Amino acid sequence: MRKIGKIKWFGGHNNKTGRQNDFGFIACEGKPNDIFVHLRQINCSATALIEGTIVTFEVITNFRDGKEEAKNLHLLIDETDTEIIAFCATNEDKNLWRPVFSNYLANFSIDEAISLILQKLETLSDGERVSFVRSLPNQILFSHKARKIRELFAKDEHLNLCVKMLNDRVSLLKDYSFKEEINATIEGASVQVVEKIWESIPSELYVDVPEQRKRFNLKIHARCLVKLILDPKDDQSKSIFIMELIECLKEANKDEFWEIIPDEILIYEQIWPIANPKRRVRILVNKLEKTEKENHKEIISELVKTIAKTSINEHSILLLEIPEWLKENEAFFPFKSPVEQVNLVWNLIEAGLWSLAWVRLSKEAKIICIYRVLKYKINTNTFFAELKKLETEKPENEPLVKYVINILWAKDRPAKRNEAFQRAHELLQEWVIEQAWNSTEPLNLYPILPVCQPKKVDYCEGKPWPTEEDKASGAKKVSRAFCPRANKSCSLFEPNTERNFSFGLEGARLYAECTQDWKDWSLLELLQATGVVPSLPDLKSDEYVQKLSGWINRLNEIRDRLKCSVCSQTMTPNDKYSKALARYNMTVASCKKGNGHDRNIYFNHCWACYQIIDSRESKIQLDGLYICIHCGSGAKKSLSYSQGDICPKCGTAEMKQKEEGSRFIQCSSCQHTIRLPAQQHLTGYRWRGYKFK
Repeated sequence: MRKIGKIKWFGGHNNKTGRQNDFGFIACEGKPNDIFVHLRQINCSATALIEGTIVTFEVITNFRDGKEEAKNLHLLIDETDTEIIAFCATNEDKNLWRPVFSNYLANFSIDEAISLILQKLETLSDGERVSFVRSLPNQILFSHKARKIRELFAKDEHLNLCVKMLNDRVSLLKDYSFKEEINATIEGASVQVVEKIWESIPSELYVDVPEQRKRFNLKIHARCLVKLILDPKDDQSKSIFIMELIECLKEANKDEFWEIIPDEILIYEQIWPIANPKRRVRILVNKLEKTEKENHKEIISELVKTIAKTSINEHSILLLEIPEWLKENEAFFPFKSPVEQVNLVWNLIEAGLWSLAWVRLSKEAKIICIYRVLKYKINTNTFFAELKKLETEKPENEPLVKYVINILWAKDRPAKRNEAFQRAHELLQEWVIEQAWNSTEPLNLYPILPVCQPKKVDYCEGKPWPTEEDKASGAKKVSRAFCPRANKSCSLFEPNTERNFSFGLEGARLYAECTQDWKDWSLLELLQATGVVPSLPDLKSDEYVQKLSGWINRLNEIRDRLKCSVCSQTMTPNDKYSKALARYNMTVASCKKGNGHDRNIYFNHCWACYQIIDSRESKIQLDGLYICIHCGSGAKKSLSYSQGDICPKCGTAEMKQKEEGSRFIQCSSCQHTIRLPAQQHLTGYRWRGYKFK
């Protein structure tokens, strides 16, 4: 009769002989002494016999010394004795039943085996269950009655198992319960896993079940439809699938989805108009390269229309899809970068042929062209003469270009400079207000305003922040700036040097740097090169560019907030605030529809956390100022009010810290939470000297 035991030790180095031992000992329940086992009696690798390994063996008596020894030793997992297997499989010790349970199940019918498995599962923890079902044979896992067992796998594993079952038995496609199971796993599995095995998933699973397709992830839904469109049962079905695919693509609204769609589907007349521009350009270029030259005109026209319908930022990306020889075609000139456009027409400008060059340039290129003219001190008399001639045929209608032209005009007319500036600023102001309240696109003032180099916002709002050395020297220019968005210092921009933003903020644009390349110029350099000094009420001339940048940044940030909460229509601004650049932080707007709609909604930036204050959210006022709903700040220099004294949402007094040392303060009434601002922005006495975590 075979016995069960645990290896005490086997092998190892023998210090007396200087060799590896070829024997060991087994602990066996019911035996007072450990049982000797020799290498020649084992039926497995000696390296498998580590301490604690469960083994089975026969017991014999050594006739020389009368001691018991092990014979015919096996690992428990390799045991074939039915009595041993049954004993271990029904034992509660995991070390005994785990190695033999699968072999034990072979003695039962599938139904009986599944019943035993379910009983065993009830005794296991969640983690143990997954490990256990992974050890079960496919013969059981593939049974249609084993769904409860398969569902213990993670969705990704479950799906892979279902696909293997299909490969093993195609007839499962007629089993409603199995179709329901695999579709449910497709819904829950990760997109990456589904895509890897997509070709192994037959379309019969979802071809007649549109509601099932729509429950899939959008990307998988699109893949379903691509497969069905390429192999439809009939033309009517194909049309239905195409319309469903269009809905799917519109809902997803992601470029990556278009990579799923093959060219042969993308060119369908229903899909082509909404297709991703990049894919359309690729297809048209491919078609062009396979077409005779005399037939290029129509395809080039289609390419130009496709690119023209995209944003300026997309133009450069789409041009990368076009071969160099084709870019030489005049039709693609408008889509080239502003700098590239200026370079291409510069020989015309140097020859005095302004009118030929000017009409070809985009608005951004025209502004950069003026910067280059000023940089190289080119006479502008010819330009203004040519511009006057163009007024009758092709007048300049771009407000931003007219803004720059007005300032350029003032260069050689010192007595008229203020008049020119006022005219220019009025143009710019009207354009900004019109765009802000009539368009959903971000306000783009490139290349007029200097950009924020660390990308905290679109345009630089840096303010002069003199160091002690600056104050002592009395220098007109400071050596550092304060960034109101990051609430810390920012080193100044240095032309023609590389910047490394990993070491803090760099690149604040406080002063004109006309020595830098013309393509990097901005309004700062334009004003200095022309001698124009901004003059507006309540505004210092050297604050003009910074205030203008702040105004545009804020308008871009509050675009979504400018919609009425009742009807979603864009509100109109109160002129008192919208045209006062000195108060750029503040806007008051109302819905045109009047009663019952948003009226006199106040927008501002919190001085402490710089988040947006919206009077529809921050309803509580203190001393005529709205309390910030984000950080609880009120008046900047208040001695009596501290953040958290009043809930900015409901007005309840004395908000409480969520935990000792935390900056998060919660209202006991409405549960609204604020985060206290930086230490230097805390007001009143409540938090004075307090140590936060």
